[in-house]
Amino acid sequence: MPKRPAITIADATPLVVESDIAQRRRAQVVNAAVEIIATQGIHRMSLGNIEKRANMTRGHLMYYFPTKEDILLAVLDRMIGRMKLEAMQGDGPKPMTGQAWDCVRHMIDQTLQPPDAGHMAFLSLIHTFHAQVSYRDDVRQRLATLNAEWRAMIAADYAASVPDPPPVPPLVAASIIMALVQGLGGQLAVDPNAHDRKLTMAAIGQILAPIFGVSPSTPTGELS
Repeated sequence: MPKRPAITIADATPLVVESDIAQRRRAQVVNAAVEIIATQGIHRMSLGNIEKRANMTRGHLMYYFPTKEDILLAVLDRMIGRMKLEAMQGDGPKPMTGQAWDCVRHMIDQTLQPPDAGHMAFLSLIHTFHAQVSYRDDVRQRLATLNAEWRAMIAADYAASVPDPPPVPPLVAASIIMALVQGLGGQLAVDPNAHDRKLTMAAIGQILAPIFGVSPSTPTGELS
């Protein structure tokens, strides 16, 4: 069975130009938060615990991240950035190389792998933010932006890989693919035995193949 790439800690990329000290301090806080989530769970990611692990006063902590949610958003950005990097550097098919069908099958196959600690932490963050979108507009906007970026990437890959005219509009295809990945991942986070991988992949092949204009087939080489 292929192993899901681990979500590891990488240096944060600031969204604005900051001094070297500010970048290091922000990365220090995010590192501490990621380590707490990975080793103790998201419910233990308190400002007090971050202070201790980052060896930083509350004043310094609040200067760089005014709220706990700001830290969580930075952690989310860190995880997504690392996942993108691993996807591009991994052994699987690469986006924008005319292999959209293979990319989608690989992505869903990876989603169906038993969730590891890093993936569970990522799903926990997503669910935490979803619970806040009704009263935190900044959180809603950030999630909307992340979804839009992912949707656009899948749509562009689909448009570049499927002959004209595509069976469905690229953004529609991307939304369907995202719904499958998000839905399956959420179910497996709650119950790692929710699905039979081979049967699920076979069914998804039947469902998605017409969208890509190909014959349905299960990537049996990836399922062992």
